[in-house]
Amino acid sequence: MIGRVVFCWVLLSGFVDAFAQVETGQAFESGFEQLFYFARGDSAWVGYEHRNFRNPAHGMLYLVQTLDASSTNSLQLVPRYHNVPLGTFDVSDRNFVPTLPTSISGNFSAGDVSGYRLHIRFSPDIQARFGNFNNPVQAKVNLLLDTKIFLGYGLALYSGVVLPIANNLDSQSKNVRPGPTQLQYFGRVGEAHFVFISAGTFFYDRYGLDLQYRKFDFTNRLSYGLEAGLTGFYFFPPEGLYTRSMNDLYALVDVEYFFPSLSSSVGLSAGQFLFKDRGLRLDFVRQYGNVDLGLFAVRTKSGTNVGFNIAFSLFPGKILRTKTIEIRTNEDFRWEYGHNNEDVVGRRYRTGVTRLKDFLRPYHSKFIAGQISSEL
Repeated sequence: MIGRVVFCWVLLSGFVDAFAQVETGQAFESGFEQLFYFARGDSAWVGYEHRNFRNPAHGMLYLVQTLDASSTNSLQLVPRYHNVPLGTFDVSDRNFVPTLPTSISGNFSAGDVSGYRLHIRFSPDIQARFGNFNNPVQAKVNLLLDTKIFLGYGLALYSGVVLPIANNLDSQSKNVRPGPTQLQYFGRVGEAHFVFISAGTFFYDRYGLDLQYRKFDFTNRLSYGLEAGLTGFYFFPPEGLYTRSMNDLYALVDVEYFFPSLSSSVGLSAGQFLFKDRGLRLDFVRQYGNVDLGLFAVRTKSGTNVGFNIAFSLFPGKILRTKTIEIRTNEDFRWEYGHNNEDVVGRRYRTGVTRLKDFLRPYHSKFIAGQISSEL
């Protein structure tokens, strides 16, 4: 018995010492932030955040390989978002649960933000319309430079600048202007309830308040949520700023079901889109590791629209990384196209960051386990 205790202590001490060395070395140099470990008995928990991976399994796998912790069965990974722990992934059981042991949860709830780099992202903003007889390809292409400054536990300031490149889609001038700018808060309520609140300016010339809530149990195939926003119109012509009052209510409820064997989800949304347009939207999303492909159909009182969307990480990813700053491309570039681009059918604004529903989807325990099991 004493021999077993000594062996476990030596094994765990070796792991903790190795991680303590890696914390300021290879792991941090590889882009991991907010690194934190805690050991008790024969178990060790490693908290971290990595903003370059849109597929959380890639970050987990990379961290396990970096730590070379395959020799221990007690490693628990605790990924964070906005410095908030999302849950616990047991490396040996390949299971992700939205809980932390009560005895250690306080160690992962600190509000210190000194462990973050300043990230500057490059991302194209593309709107397009095809099929006009006189002008077959109409497009508005901008380059967005944005950043996120963490202010506290779950709280951040997001902002950027828009650099126009080309526009033959509408009459908007090609003047450099502020990008979406918001005060953001992400939080967990209980074990599987998540909220994301934004106040500021959004894409598609909207400003106001955006609220997202989602009930997402990492082990349950069914999830549901609410998106709501109260917005107004704003415009940045070369001569100044123009705004209208916040009087457009956007509110949708949705339910989504995940099929593990297909790595696919089917979701149905209902409610009021922008411009008081009420109706339904059906989405199908297939997850291919680091790429999502989707199909959608919308039916509202304004008409019908069908199309596709895609989400992936932009090449080359990291451009420059130091101890305090990182310059990179967008880890979650999303683009959607529908055949009906003339009518306002099921229109939604983009906030500039990944929607809560899309962010949580790849954290389903079965999806992560399938991704990691094929590599470990």
